[in-house]
Amino acid sequence: MKKSMKSTLKLSLLTTLLLVGCGQDEITAESKQPEKELSIVEQKNAQEWEDGRIYVTEHNYISYQNNNGKPKYYVYKAKEWPREDLSNESSYDLPRVVFSWDNGEGETDEYYERKDKVWSIKTDGTDLRLVADEFDGSIRLMRMSPNNRYLALAYANSDGMFKVIKDIKTGEYIELGKSRGYPEFLWAEDSSYLYFVDDWENWKYILNTDKK
Repeated sequence: MKKSMKSTLKLSLLTTLLLVGCGQDEITAESKQPEKELSIVEQKNAQEWEDGRIYVTEHNYISYQNNNGKPKYYVYKAKEWPREDLSNESSYDLPRVVFSWDNGEGETDEYYERKDKVWSIKTDGTDLRLVADEFDGSIRLMRMSPNNRYLALAYANSDGMFKVIKDIKTGEYIELGKSRGYPEFLWAEDSSYLYFVDDWENWKYILNTDKK
């Protein structure tokens, strides 16, 4: 009887020691897990820059002016820059200004960076976004629809004066016309149709029916 109890006690102690040992091995293994590697943007922002720059993407950054705290944007690779995003509600808590910008002027010989692109920004100078860069030509006119979903754009190249609508949500382009002459755009208040001028005539384009 006593021998049996001693055997049971030894077995229990051995089992406990084995369990504790396994637990220690697990803790040691977990503690040796490598730290998560920082992204290129995180590595750059971990450095101290004289101008206090903050990298948004690998090649593009923002610095804030000392006299008024307004952001100044340095965009060297436009394709990396954040695009207009209708699902981001914080982008629309203020009115937005739409404008054209050749971000590579005087900085690079790369054609894409030097060509006209459409951008938007909040009226307080924050939240710069790339709206359209898929076209090739000099911008003549642009009008964003009241609901911010559609961009009416006129641009010129050797083939004509193109009038198009870009659907910001889908990225689709709708060609309205390409005759030369000064363009005009006027959106309906509910963004359901657009008045425009092409071939010296006035036209109305209805979005849900795709009719002119």
